[in-house]
Amino acid sequence: MKTIKRAIIGLVCVALLAGCASAESTDVTETMMGALKNVEATSSYSMRTTYEKPEGVRFLEMVWKTPEAQYGYTWSQTNTPTETSNLMTFETLRKETKDQIKEMTGILAYGVFEVKSVQTYPVHDAEQDPYTESLEFYLKRPMRLDDEGRCIGLKSEFAWEQDGSKVKASLRKSAMPQFNKLLLEEQQRSNESMTDYDMSRCDFTFWLDEEGRFRKIEADIELKVKYEGYVDWIDRSEKYTVDVSYDDVPEDFKQNTQKAFEHDLVVGDTIEWPKEDTIEWKE
Repeated sequence: MKTIKRAIIGLVCVALLAGCASAESTDVTETMMGALKNVEATSSYSMRTTYEKPEGVRFLEMVWKTPEAQYGYTWSQTNTPTETSNLMTFETLRKETKDQIKEMTGILAYGVFEVKSVQTYPVHDAEQDPYTESLEFYLKRPMRLDDEGRCIGLKSEFAWEQDGSKVKASLRKSAMPQFNKLLLEEQQRSNESMTDYDMSRCDFTFWLDEEGRFRKIEADIELKVKYEGYVDWIDRSEKYTVDVSYDDVPEDFKQNTQKAFEHDLVVGDTIEWPKEDTIEWKE
């Protein structure tokens, strides 16, 4: 997902090793891959992500699909300070067809949506990003990916265990040195100034609902990095919880989002948006 969320969180692990999961984890593989398949059968889903580390970061994401396009809405709160607050919030509307992706970021309040940025770019290979792409963002560290970034199985560097509807994945200590080496090489492709990468913990817990879909995700990641010109390590640890629900995006909100893309909006434009249709964060 090519959203601002990626820029905020920063270091995102991608599939680096192609080793297959052991035979002992076959059942867990079926559970995890089956959960993604079950999500694909829904018409919409919502995710509320709360960060304990870094403190103050929260996301509300909603994704839905129509026969013609996929749509998304992301409400973001970061701990980036401004002149009047230690927190910054903004919203992103997204539409994706088979030909192009368009994103509009702005502020939704007081009955209007004010556009702060607009991005439009083609869809590579004339294929839409998968409907589950936003959810898969939170699965990529412990799961293997294909060349297109889709989850296809379990990374063998993690110890996997399943207890009923709960699945746990923990990075093996024996795998950490090589894992960190490969992660550093991957990060240096886009950030040459990074000189060292030390992930000492990477634990995930996944809960499934009665329909076999992801209901809750918890992550506890201890990570520090070094950059050229800096002597000290920089903490990049993350600890967060993602609550997932399905088929609950309000129809009026869908319609207002879709209507926003009927206008050729540019930075500075505003569009009316009913106050009663403003999505608010719910703990």
